[in-house]
Amino acid sequence: YRILYCTTEFSKEEVLDRLICMRYNIELKEMRRCENGTIEKIMPYLESFKSSNLYIFDKSNPGLNEIFAICDDYNIKYLFIDYLQELQMPGKWSEPYEIGRNVKEIKDFAAKTNTCMIIASQFKRPLTEDGYIPALSDFKGSGKIEEVAWVALLLRQEQDHLVVHVGKNRFGPKGECRLMCNVLTGELKDV
Repeated sequence: YRILYCTTEFSKEEVLDRLICMRYNIELKEMRRCENGTIEKIMPYLESFKSSNLYIFDKSNPGLNEIFAICDDYNIKYLFIDYLQELQMPGKWSEPYEIGRNVKEIKDFAAKTNTCMIIASQFKRPLTEDGYIPALSDFKGSGKIEEVAWVALLLRQEQDHLVVHVGKNRFGPKGECRLMCNVLTGELKDV
């Protein structure tokens, strides 16, 4: 299957750097300095990446029509958008209304094309309280996000752990899991 990763904050090169670091458990600064034989480690991955089914679209404030056109042109079946609030809002209505409209268009496109969509969203406010469990109402911009989502995963950082809280799951259980997070390489492991 073909995968499209849309990023509004990172360049293609930065995304690729992070993928390499996760794949080989290399710190980003070590890779960028080409220390400890990193070039020899990553060359096979770079070669395999050329023929992979992963496409990266790096544009600030992209429009949904641009993203959907790429999906159609490359027969994309998995779409990751990072992140919802940075998509173009073509109307002249309020931000919550425009975000809700984008969410609805994304859902309609997913249903029409049988494409799996994974959309990252910001929270309304920083989650600074220790032990605070984020809720669906914490999504920034629109209640439409919680309304149309089939599954909503709410993430929070606790020291060296990433806590994944399943806030909504139309077809299964809710709950949470903890992952060990190496912030230097981006690697995640079960705790």
